[in-house]
Amino acid sequence: MSPTPERRLGNYRNADLAELRHRFRAPVREIMTGAEILIEEASTLRNERALNLLRHIHSAALAALNDVGQALANRDDVEAGEVELLSAKIRPRVERILSSVEAIDGGAGVVPEEWLEDIERIADSARSLVRMLAAAPDHHGFEDTADIGGAAVEAGAPRVLVVGGETVERRVLCRRLERHGCAPVEAPDSAAALDLAVAEAFDTMLLDLMMPAMSAFELLERMKADHRLRKLPIVAIAAFDETDRVVRALQMGADDYLLKPLEPAMLRTRINSQLERQRLREQVARLKNQYERTAEAD
Repeated sequence: MSPTPERRLGNYRNADLAELRHRFRAPVREIMTGAEILIEEASTLRNERALNLLRHIHSAALAALNDVGQALANRDDVEAGEVELLSAKIRPRVERILSSVEAIDGGAGVVPEEWLEDIERIADSARSLVRMLAAAPDHHGFEDTADIGGAAVEAGAPRVLVVGGETVERRVLCRRLERHGCAPVEAPDSAAALDLAVAEAFDTMLLDLMMPAMSAFELLERMKADHRLRKLPIVAIAAFDETDRVVRALQMGADDYLLKPLEPAMLRTRINSQLERQRLREQVARLKNQYERTAEAD
């Protein structure tokens, strides 16, 4: 049977998306339930070492469940690249769970025999999650746009400089921009972004505020101080709980902002808004030049 149109586009929708949520959530919830049972018993027995390890397991599972909720819940569709990003976030949490399970099994003091079944159930659920994450492609659709239905970027498409952020996040963002008809260019850090902005023409910039080395704020300061670069529209990107960084970026000259996790519709709206503002600025500049030339001729 041929894949559905949604799957050819690399998206999960409807039943596919519901199944995906279940596949991620089910083993995580099993881990949490098992950990909660053992935490209660460890508290009663005052087994502090086991209790600490079990709390590590529970907190890692809870964080993974929150990751799944942010990435997959309350959505009409989810791109395959977003699933890859979710898998990359969950992997270290699952590794933490497995290492804690091994520590409980091997050196957490006297472990009651009745714990063994629950410990093994937690380990089985974690290993099941590891296998599922391993099955996710490491570079789904980044190299070949045809693989996920991405249209080739047309000549003259708006050029967007995508700066900073995790590599996977940045690539997923670039894929989304391509789907919106833009021509994205990646810059892993502020220094690379500054070099590109000086050497090439861009229509807007998406700037992740979390970066090492030269900070995003230093980049903003340099660009707004440079007469060649200060007119480039900049959209700041930050986590949901980093609104203080967003405020600082706006005060330093950023034109707009987006909060993670990025919603495709909001991304498209923000980009279109900045592109339209840029087009109007250029139109006003052309009319001004035309008026000045006419006035000089008179």
